[in-house]
Amino acid sequence: MHYPSVGLMWYESKEKQWRLVSGLKLNGYFGDVAMAEYNGKLAFLWKEDNGSEVWCGMIALHGSKVAIRGTVEWSDCLLSKVPDDYIIRHFIVCSD
Repeated sequence: MHYPSVGLMWYESKEKQWRLVSGLKLNGYFGDVAMAEYNGKLAFLWKEDNGSEVWCGMIALHGSKVAIRGTVEWSDCLLSKVPDDYIIRHFIVCSD
């Protein structure tokens, strides 16, 4: 889950509590956000706040009993000049 004012969160099911993924600088507002698992990593897709570009980032998550740390392995612009009414709802990742 991504909260604009906080950043990327993970759910600790044992304690039934949301916690911040440390090590990332993803706080801030994105127009739209969608996430999916890809080869054990988190594919993070977002539309820029200005609404003209769609970006994707691949995040590796490393966990311990008390925290999850994230590392952005890469990010890049996928689409530019996106129409204003374009909305990201869901996406599916595919591999070769």
